Amino acid sequence: MQRLARLLDVDEIHVTDEDGVIIYSSVGKYVGVDFRKGKQTSEFLSILEDYKESNYFVQDEQPNTAEGKVMKYVAVARRGKKGIVQVGLDPERQKKETERNTYKYIFSLFPTDEGEELFSIDCDTDTLTALSGGMPDDSIAKRYTLERFQDCTQGGLRQKKDGTYWYVVTKEYNNTLIGASIPVRVLFFKLLFNLLETLLCLVCVEIIMLVLLNYLVNKKVIIGIHQILNGLNRITDGNYDMTIEVGGNPEFEQLSRGINTMVKSVRHSSDRLAKILEMSEVPLVAFEYQEEWGHVYVTKGLKEILNLTDMDIDSFYQDKQLFINRLQEIMSHPIKGDKDIYRVTKDQYVKIHFMTEEIPYHKEALSMADLGMIPEGAYRNRKYASEGVSKTKKINRALEDILYDPQTSGGLMIAVSENDAKNLLEDLQNTIPCAKIIGYIEEKEEKSIILE
Repeated sequence: MQRLARLLDVDEIHVTDEDGVIIYSSVGKYVGVDFRKGKQTSEFLSILEDYKESNYFVQDEQPNTAEGKVMKYVAVARRGKKGIVQVGLDPERQKKETERNTYKYIFSLFPTDEGEELFSIDCDTDTLTALSGGMPDDSIAKRYTLERFQDCTQGGLRQKKDGTYWYVVTKEYNNTLIGASIPVRVLFFKLLFNLLETLLCLVCVEIIMLVLLNYLVNKKVIIGIHQILNGLNRITDGNYDMTIEVGGNPEFEQLSRGINTMVKSVRHSSDRLAKILEMSEVPLVAFEYQEEWGHVYVTKGLKEILNLTDMDIDSFYQDKQLFINRLQEIMSHPIKGDKDIYRVTKDQYVKIHFMTEEIPYHKEALSMADLGMIPEGAYRNRKYASEGVSKTKKINRALEDILYDPQTSGGLMIAVSENDAKNLLEDLQNTIPCAKIIGYIEEKEEKSIILE
């Protein structure tokens, strides 16, 4: 019974038999109390007279029969069996509970910021019944009227006695007009603060998204592109053993496979050329290097033709300049009467032929010439000098245009004795790395200039 009393939120609960004697109670000492023996309890016997299950009785607060304790009791007839079910409430507790059901108490529980207030107006009496922060004096309370606030259900501005404007929202509930108001300046400040807070959150989200996007793009795209470009640069430098492996992206993987297949094909073509030269048993060696390369690409047989050691071969493959110096040293011993024939040893001779491409020029200049961007002076130079020029092979038209290009402050060409050429070139390359031997002078033939 005590558990049932707690569930019903009452102080006491009693059940009697058909004679009005308590047989069950949440208060143990009340069991056996006879309703017929006390003035306070006897009032409930009316429920047992002309007994009906719908009978009930509400008693005003007064001392009870059991121990003279002031209580307020309510009783109803038992269902299914004659008897009384009675509950008792402590008047002080009831009073407190009643006070909690007022708007004044409810408003006191609501947290309010600066200037905010809650109020309620009785629609029958048109009087202020509650105001958060406490009831004001009569002069202020009279300003809270239905006429002034009843049309603020959708919100509206109202001016207070001190001249400040407030934003008010009201709603009628159970014959009471409930309202909330806030100063306009506070409202605008809060709106601005909330707007800035939202904007800051959006900026933070955008920054996070940009950082994440940058990370994903860098991981999935940029790094892959750099890896492919680095690999291509090494391949361009002649490192045909280079294998490009870029994962994490299907397109990059496919591109890597394509580049590796292409390089493999070039490498196999070079190997086949070397094998053909080797099978022909002709003492012929092909070599290639470019200005930006740090090494030399050469077919087999160089060691035998130039009478080199294994150490020389290894160093030439890795250092282009050593190879060039070696060729220049050999070219310092030409055979008179024979073109491009040089002595290697007492009984061994070689023929060295340089391509026209050995003449240094800016790569951009060749690209511009290939597009037809040629100065007018080049055409006049070609017209004037071409009759004295012969070619031993077909030369790219753009390269010819560069050779005829008029340069007032262009490259400096020096003619020196063949015996001094090697030493001069070494001295020049210490400060001018692009210095080269681009030709030689012989007795005049039919044409003055020969392009090889």
